[in-house]
Amino acid sequence: MADDDFTDEFDGASDKEDDKDSRDEDGSVLLDDEGDDDAEVDFDMAIRIGHLSRAELGEKAPEAQVALWHATLLPVEADLITELDGQNLFFIHAESLMFDMIDSKEVKFEEDVQFLRLTFALEKVLGKIRSANGYFRLVFFDCCKGLFSAAFGESMWAFRQAFLLHCQSTGIDHAVFSNWYSTEWKEHVSEWRPSFFLLSNQPVDIVSEDAEDDEEDDDKPKWKVFFQAFMMRCLAAKTHVAILRGLQFRGNRIMCFTVGPDYHDSFIDKNAQATFSALFDGEEEDETDPKSFGPLYKEFAGKLGDGVPESAALRSFVAVRFTKTILEICEKQPAEGAAMMKLVVKVLLIQEMLLRQIPLDKRAFNTFKPKDWELYGGNITNALEKYFETCSQVLGGLMLSGPGEGVPLECHDLFDGRLFRHVFHFIVDKGLGKKLKGPGEITEEIFHFQDFVMAELEFLWTESGAKEKFFPINIAPLAKVPGIAPPVMPAKLAPREAPELVDIKSDFLKELEKSSMEIKHIALIEDVEEEEEEAVWAVHGWNPPAHLDAVKEQEKMEKNFGQKEMAEKMKLKTQNGGLSKRDLDYVHKFQMKLRQKALRKLARYADSLTGSSKLHKPIIIEKKVETKAGDKDKVVAKAEPAKLGAKAREIQEKHDADKEKAKKEHDATKITQWDPKLEAMAEIIEPEKLETTILDLLLGFQRITDSFVGFPAVAAGFETSEAQCKVVLKAIKCVSKAFKKIQLDKLPAEKQPQARRLVRYLFCMVQEATNSFSKDIDGKGIKTLQETLLSIGFKLTAGHMFESWKKKQLQMQETVAAAAGEEKGGKDDKKKGGKDDKKDDKKKDDKKDKKDEKKDKKDDKKDKKDKKDKKDDKDDDDDDLDSFKSKKDVEL
Repeated sequence: MADDDFTDEFDGASDKEDDKDSRDEDGSVLLDDEGDDDAEVDFDMAIRIGHLSRAELGEKAPEAQVALWHATLLPVEADLITELDGQNLFFIHAESLMFDMIDSKEVKFEEDVQFLRLTFALEKVLGKIRSANGYFRLVFFDCCKGLFSAAFGESMWAFRQAFLLHCQSTGIDHAVFSNWYSTEWKEHVSEWRPSFFLLSNQPVDIVSEDAEDDEEDDDKPKWKVFFQAFMMRCLAAKTHVAILRGLQFRGNRIMCFTVGPDYHDSFIDKNAQATFSALFDGEEEDETDPKSFGPLYKEFAGKLGDGVPESAALRSFVAVRFTKTILEICEKQPAEGAAMMKLVVKVLLIQEMLLRQIPLDKRAFNTFKPKDWELYGGNITNALEKYFETCSQVLGGLMLSGPGEGVPLECHDLFDGRLFRHVFHFIVDKGLGKKLKGPGEITEEIFHFQDFVMAELEFLWTESGAKEKFFPINIAPLAKVPGIAPPVMPAKLAPREAPELVDIKSDFLKELEKSSMEIKHIALIEDVEEEEEEAVWAVHGWNPPAHLDAVKEQEKMEKNFGQKEMAEKMKLKTQNGGLSKRDLDYVHKFQMKLRQKALRKLARYADSLTGSSKLHKPIIIEKKVETKAGDKDKVVAKAEPAKLGAKAREIQEKHDADKEKAKKEHDATKITQWDPKLEAMAEIIEPEKLETTILDLLLGFQRITDSFVGFPAVAAGFETSEAQCKVVLKAIKCVSKAFKKIQLDKLPAEKQPQARRLVRYLFCMVQEATNSFSKDIDGKGIKTLQETLLSIGFKLTAGHMFESWKKKQLQMQETVAAAAGEEKGGKDDKKKGGKDDKKDDKKKDDKKDKKDEKKDKKDDKKDKKDKKDKKDDKDDDDDDLDSFKSKKDVEL
């Protein structure tokens, strides 16, 4: 019984009808969520194999069912690239990647809120996957907004929007969906068929500051299993799920824990869908018109000076928009509240000036933590939440309606929380001090800004709608605010000491240090051997520590039965008097026999793989023998093949001619058999049937991948390249005729993916025909290939293909002409030498010299004429080759 039949018989959540409905018309896998709504009544969950029973689930809520299901999983470790086919397209959940970075404490985003640092960490992971030949697509879900806001605050969702816009502006492959139960997501998975999904499965612990709010939050248990519910939804696509936590990079291997599609439980998945769909639908939507941000930002970016870097344009626009909103609120606030709000926005604008000049590595200074200052952790953090809400609104609007071409959209360094709170601490500390010009006023002299920085700062302040100048910053109204006194700034961290490494005596390291790199960042120490008690070695007979070679350990292979038997036999002979020369020769012959068997096995295995035939050639070992002196080895040169006589050469040539004739007769018979199949392919009007016929006829039924390299079925059926070229060209003609009858551009929308796939197949056929049969393609053939490419819209490619073919044809003509000239010159020299041997008389030689001079003059004239004729012939050849260039467009 097949595995699918086993699942259909015992899995109560999906029967045979559901499995049939889980695929669309072209065989694409759909998410398994179209089952019967009353499925829980039609089967007994207690008998389901590999799933939780009704008794175990009881009356638990859907989120509790998901958590219980997740606890039963048994992930296995696998390589994403080789075992899960990571070289083909797979999906990475972007929000899972962000959450895992923060939850694992790899990046302290909650404390520092440094956008650039988290962006760098994400791109570093994606870069490692790409360097291991992984091909991925980032998928974003808007439904994660509620989770991020509840778990991390508005800063995390603002970073998500910034990273999404960063992917959009830099060209990183990505896709955005509302939630994973949407129709768009199901169709996307069905169309692209990812190899697997890479996401997080960690529970989300949401801790509320207020205990009463924690008790009233009914959505907290649902957010906790958020990623686990998405994990179950991915398993419904009949593919694996790879877990982010514990991801390891080992060279070109990416190891992680994976869960197979057999763990999918459609009953629990259906219950979770009802719960989470209601949760996603209940999220509040932003009332701001997102289309208004594009023109506003374009106008603002045009006002910035040439000296402002592109990375600061969008950040300045967000800061100005937030400052403008706060200043409007300040007009209705008392003096104390207005002073605090103005202080926040002014610190934000000063931070903008510093971010333009200070790189990320120079921001790694030691400063106070938000929890050390109650005022900052409360009021200031709440004010920054409003700023991050503004960031989310602006970035979301720019994604829907961009500002247009030429306007920068760099947002990877949108905010730096460490720098912001350090500047805030500096201003409050200076403002409460006594060394000021006025009571609680911070002037520009304290910052020592240059003139261009002050001009840019005043520009941003004016664009925010402020009426007064930026400086001074008045701190006096805040002097009586409870908790305004800043904490003591922590001391500067001492630099780390250089690591101590044992000095290795290596010539390579010495030469490297002399030539290119001086090693200064480490401290070298001498290796000190530990003294061991002698009783361990003398009394107990222990062996001293020995070096174990890990490479040799991996190379070691266990002996088979024959090798073990041979070793025992030689061991007995050694004990009974030693091994003779005959025994040594026998052992050597036995080893060579095993080696030959291994090479044959490897060669047979290579021939069975697509694209690996004839890659594992036998290794030729040069036999070395000792000279009489015994100090050097001498390589025995290979004996040159004996020269054949005239009779033997005649027999060999006749044998080769018969063999070539037999090949041509075989190919002629095969062509007559293939012609009806090729002509029938031109009459096909169904895209599905045409695709199957092309692959079966040219690649064979035993293909592993749909690769046209070498045309495996054609190469196996025909022995000469001329016949193979003829068959492939006719196949291309027939496919083009079929395209005209099918009319691919008029097919319905659901069949357009298959139409695009057929066009790609035809392009690959033309490309491989040009690569494999460039010497066999004649003028008519190259014209056919050009017309084929023009019919599917590859005009430039057709031109490049013809120029490459023409260049090879001219080279072949020159080679043939040069070979003919050498052969003619050799015959003339032979005749001339025979005449010179017979003429011994001096007078005759003088007369001959005079005649030779006259003949040389005639030959010179003849050579000039021949060169001219040859040049004219070459020009004629160029004209003849150019006649095969297709100069008009061809339509299907």
